[in-house]
Amino acid sequence: MAALLAPHRDPAADRRGRRRRVVAALALVACLGTSTAATLEATSDLHQAVEHAQARDAGQH
Repeated sequence: MAALLAPHRDPAADRRGRRRRVVAALALVACLGTSTAATLEATSDLHQAVEHAQARDAGQH
C-alpha cells in the first residue's frame, strides 16, 4: 500500500540530477581553485614588489 502512495521515482532522472549536482560541484571547485591560484600569484607579485622597494630604499640610505 505504501508503494502506491509514494511518489514514483524515476531512476534515470535521479542519475541525471545527481550528475548535474556533481558537475556543478566540480565547476565550483575549479572556479575556486583558479581564483585561489590567481590570488596567490598576485600576493607573490606584491611581496616581490615590496621586497624590491625595500631593497631600493635601503640602498639609498
